[in-house]
Amino acid sequence: MRFGEGTLTDNMMTKDTNGVWSVIIGPVSSGPQGEDYAALKKEIVTDIIPFVAKRYRTIENREKRAIADLSVGGVTWYADYDIEKIAPGIYQDIAVTNKKLNALFMSCGTEDPSFPFQKKASEDLQKRGIKVMFASYPGSHEWRVFRRALNDFAQQIFK
Repeated sequence: MRFGEGTLTDNMMTKDTNGVWSVIIGPVSSGPQGEDYAALKKEIVTDIIPFVAKRYRTIENREKRAIADLSVGGVTWYADYDIEKIAPGIYQDIAVTNKKLNALFMSCGTEDPSFPFQKKASEDLQKRGIKVMFASYPGSHEWRVFRRALNDFAQQIFK
């Protein structure tokens, strides 16, 4: 799905800041607190990636692919969330983890109820040596925050 003319992604491509790329939006959800990660993983790996590869000319490797989660991704970082459940071994070899993560970008509106948890999660990852970028924007859980986050995130991953 390509956003309409004049949208954020089109403006970024017009500026030739990030080359040619596609934005695919799927109805993916891991549940309100990330409890159904297996279903999320299945949907991305078994459904969305093959669907895109079949219909679009893509480069089939992880270095040329980015996956982002809007909104629900933030919910998974509430107080009792355990990243080891969805990424077993993430802390085993920090150098390997950082090499696999081209960009780990977390963002949140400063008035969003999950803001303290997002900020703490990014700080915890940084303390353990995981390279993470954290950005906050004025606002709550709303499109003006998401739009700014998408702009900043896209510039990191589509270099």
